[in-house]
This record gives sequence, C-alpha cells and structure tokens, in this order.
Amino acid sequence: MSRREQIANNYVGGDDFLFMDPEYFDEAIIGVATSSIGMMAIAYSEPKIIELLIKHDRMTPDEAMEHYQFNILGAYMGENTPVYIDDSVLE
Repeated sequence: MSRREQIANNYVGGDDFLFMDPEYFDEAIIGVATSSIGMMAIAYSEPKIIELLIKHDRMTPDEAMEHYQFNILGAYMGENTPVYIDDSVLE
C-alpha cells in the first residue's frame, strides 16, 4: 500500500489531502500536520524533496533549491496545501 493510500485510509477526509506530483515525491512524506484550528495537510521533508529533484529530474543542487523555493514552496493550492519541514537538523 502506498503512503498516499495509507494516509487516505487512516484519516477522516483523507481523500481531501493534496499530494505533490509526480508520485516519487511520496518518499518525502513525513506525516500529517495539524494546525491549531484543525486544518490538516501532508507534511513533506524539504531536504528529501531537494534530493529527489536532483535524482529524478537531474537538477544541480542550486537548480533544485531554486525550483523548490519558487515552484513548490511558493505554490498555494488552497486550504489543503502541503506543508514543508526542514528536518535536516534531525539527521
């Protein structure tokens, strides 16, 4: 079962979550974030996203960071927009 399916099956309203495309970004999912007002969104690891851009899209580290900052982090897709966490300090 994929991470998307696991989350959709384990959360009420899980079908409403927004996931990054392509699906190889599922490797960067670290959980589900909940705000103080009860909004929930998929949480992704920022360093893992950068790693995946380099690996799958053959970007340089600088290109991957620029793409992440402008096209991923800067994209708002409504109230279920994913959140991005810098978990590099935990490595």
